[in-house]
Amino acid sequence: MHQDLVMPSVKDYFRSLLESLYDKLPGPTGVSGTFVNSSVIIRHHPSCSPVHIGTFLHFRQSPYIFRSSYAIAGSACRYLRDRNEDQCVVVSGESGAGKTEAARIVLQFIALASGQGREVKAMKERLVQAGSLLEAFGNAKTYRNDNSSRFSRVTNQAPGERNFHIFYQLLTGADIQLLSKSFEILGFSQEDIVNVFKIVASVLKLGNISFIPTNNIDGTEGCTISNDYELYEVCELVGSDHSTLQEAMRSRTLEDGSELILADLSASEATHARDSLCKALFSRLFTWLVNRINESIKAKRHGKRKVLGILDVYGFEMFERNGFEQFIINFCNEKLHQVVTESTLKEEQEEYAREGIEWTPIDFFSNSVVCDLIEKNHHGILSMLDEECLKSGFLSDEVFLSKLAQCCAGNSHCEVRHRGAGISDNNLPANCFRLKHYAGTVTYNVCGFVDKNNDILHRDLSQAMYRCRHPLLKVLFPEGNPKRSSLKRPATTGTQFKISISALVRNLSCKHQHYIRCIKPNELKQPRIFEMALVQHQVRYLGLLETVRIRRSGFCYRLQYQLFLSRYKMLSPRTWPTWHVAPVEGVSYLIRDLPIPSGEFAFGRTKLFVRSPRTVFELEEFRRVRLEDLAVLIQKLWRGYRQRKKFLLMKRSQTIIASAWRSWRILKAVYNIKILVLILFFVSSVKFYTRKDIFDILKTREEYRILKHRKQVEWAVGVIQRHYICWKVCGVHCFNLKQTRIKYMKYSQSQIRRQFLLRLSKQLSSECDSPPHLDIKFFKLKNDTFRCHKYRLRFDQTARNRMREKVTASIIFKDRKTSYLRSVSHPFLGDYVRLRQNVQWKKACVETNDQYVVFADIINKIARSSGKVRIVFEKMSNFVPILFVLSTSSMLILDQRTLQIKYRVPATEIYRLSLSPYLDDVAVFHVRA
Repeated sequence: MHQDLVMPSVKDYFRSLLESLYDKLPGPTGVSGTFVNSSVIIRHHPSCSPVHIGTFLHFRQSPYIFRSSYAIAGSACRYLRDRNEDQCVVVSGESGAGKTEAARIVLQFIALASGQGREVKAMKERLVQAGSLLEAFGNAKTYRNDNSSRFSRVTNQAPGERNFHIFYQLLTGADIQLLSKSFEILGFSQEDIVNVFKIVASVLKLGNISFIPTNNIDGTEGCTISNDYELYEVCELVGSDHSTLQEAMRSRTLEDGSELILADLSASEATHARDSLCKALFSRLFTWLVNRINESIKAKRHGKRKVLGILDVYGFEMFERNGFEQFIINFCNEKLHQVVTESTLKEEQEEYAREGIEWTPIDFFSNSVVCDLIEKNHHGILSMLDEECLKSGFLSDEVFLSKLAQCCAGNSHCEVRHRGAGISDNNLPANCFRLKHYAGTVTYNVCGFVDKNNDILHRDLSQAMYRCRHPLLKVLFPEGNPKRSSLKRPATTGTQFKISISALVRNLSCKHQHYIRCIKPNELKQPRIFEMALVQHQVRYLGLLETVRIRRSGFCYRLQYQLFLSRYKMLSPRTWPTWHVAPVEGVSYLIRDLPIPSGEFAFGRTKLFVRSPRTVFELEEFRRVRLEDLAVLIQKLWRGYRQRKKFLLMKRSQTIIASAWRSWRILKAVYNIKILVLILFFVSSVKFYTRKDIFDILKTREEYRILKHRKQVEWAVGVIQRHYICWKVCGVHCFNLKQTRIKYMKYSQSQIRRQFLLRLSKQLSSECDSPPHLDIKFFKLKNDTFRCHKYRLRFDQTARNRMREKVTASIIFKDRKTSYLRSVSHPFLGDYVRLRQNVQWKKACVETNDQYVVFADIINKIARSSGKVRIVFEKMSNFVPILFVLSTSSMLILDQRTLQIKYRVPATEIYRLSLSPYLDDVAVFHVRA
């Protein structure tokens, strides 16, 4: 958001902003948004077409760019291309807010902007199919989201929710052909596809197996399978022996020193082992699919390449009953929110202080205390949960809860209630604890925490899976190999998740981050319904209010002096092509030569800060135009160099040929003289030749040779003249033979007429009057006038008006204003602040009859009394310039923010305008007293 557009009240502004997002765009599909610092708030709207791709990739200003998440993707692509830095687009928000859809739209934009080569098209198709395939195996319907990213829900789901999509697709047969096509595009063979579907079917069949408790002879409890036919079908799918798999599911091998004891499992233990096997089968299959897809879409590396990633994580969840799954998901959101907060709020303000920028700190809530409470070693919730899972003997959720109560006693962000613990809040259910997350307070029920975190697959089941004839199972269960001697206990689910989150945070910290904040408008999953209380709650906990406050007072773009000078040095003749002094001095000269107000820039210790996005867009546009001019200059110099090199080569060749020909001519003349002397010697007996006769013969021969050479020269001159005339008429690169002949014939006819008139002038008698003298300057003037007329015929009305303005400016300022030459190539805009599009101005100008704006820009007013530049400061010490407007009826001076008219002078009262002839921009308006 531009600083000028931010309303005085942040809350009122955000309220009007969010309401406008759902009033302006009618469609319920697609994604759009509004910039807030480096983030974008999104909502649904029709998707972007390829026509807009160039707009988002080349900084070209468009009203559409400020309302679309495509702009975030465009910024990431530009940074990757121009700065050669790793980029990452982070999509955050609640569950059901549209994160997956936003990530899909960003991926679509990147695919459209990646070119149209054959290899690129194949990669785009693989990326699209990979998304569909991963959604089928990794997403499920929840209470708040029909397509939510899930884990650990193979064996149980909350009421009203469903399992992963792939199970329903396999049972109903829907989309199986589409999934098979996706597999094939990603490089899976038909055998691989069948093997994947067999494992999915075996998970479904394993879930149907039920156990009946029995009593053993020794008094222990055992079990039997009530529906053995289901187990037979599982064995057929995975290629296992019935007895081996049945024994592994009903019993367990225990180690007692050096002895192995086979112990029967009770019905509940066998059910738990069956569920563990189902979850292990599906989770490892999903991991294998992800690795195969990553290999399929992995680009060929040619040297060190930079990457652009899209992060779409679980959304924050808060249900009536929250368990281990919601705890892990919300922990992931806490870590991600910590990264976003430190990047957009903490590091931003720290950088201002570090660079010496005048700044008033803005307070914000940091959730680091909640993250430490969850992941801290030895005292965190996950550490205490692992401690309970790793101990031998009976495992209990209540023991874990009692340890949590002791550790979190007195912590304001965690409340625990269990048996024997007193608590002031009677609304907290028993065996529950409550965490104050950044997005709200969530109550978790610890029932099942220990079992879900432990989730250990017995070695007997791993070995039974490894012995199966199914080719994938040996890859999915490598620990079942009898030759492996490692008995190391696998890490718990919480530990694995914490390690993955830490790796993700480290990966994000080394990349330039772009944020898309998804706002859920209502809980009904319906379009066109806007619940203000829900939206305001999301805006608060996402820290968008603090982000807007920092954006209002801060800067949207910053770059080190050396990098800024390297990127924009071509915009100033002082810094182009090289600058050998201090970079900060070069940047100051560069900014001084730009037609941008100096208030848009701030100088830090090592970086230059730019206040508004509009200034960045203008800099990029200036740079693009200048690069085009430099490209034309390089082309011109290269073509000149190439033609001169060709000319020098031809000249050298001509010199060599001429030298060889002269040598040959001299040798031939010498040879002829020798022959002539011999002939004269032999015929001397017939007739005697004197020395004079011999020299006459040689002189005659030399004259003949000279005449012959002169004719050859005249012939060569004619050939060269004809080719030169053809080159001048048709141009250097005229390869159309027919067109060349036609032009040459026309030129030849004009030359014939010219030669005729010249001969006629010489043959006229003395009695005829001599023709009038031809004025060459007159014909040149006529020719220039005709060329200007032909050039003006190509103008439309806009170009005609622009040329008329330029001619008028030339008459007034040429040779009178020093800075005139610098402004010739820049077209006049008049309204430099887009005042005509401002709604508040449209209402105010009707009352004063100032609808027709001739000129509008930000100026510095010079006080008449002291002669000093008038500078106005607010409470935050922000520079507030004055808005100067010149209409057809009056001259106005307004407040930039409120557009309140401070002075209005009718045009009839202004009788003279004075300008300084120097490089400054001082203008004096003379008004009648």
